[in-house]
Amino acid sequence: MKQIYREDAVSKVTITFATNQTEEQQDKVLKDFAQAAYNLCLYEYQRGLKNTNENQDNAETTKST
Repeated sequence: MKQIYREDAVSKVTITFATNQTEEQQDKVLKDFAQAAYNLCLYEYQRGLKNTNENQDNAETTKST
């Protein structure tokens, strides 16, 4: 089995591939995984911005009453 290991300051990921997969199949899995991780990070970031904006709007409404 081939293991690919990547690490940065935020996350650690180890993916183990079956030996019967081609390099192209492994690359596709890695790209799909990377895209899913990016989409999740982007979603969480946008959700945080939305919550921040809603909190600011609520604070402004409270001040004006």
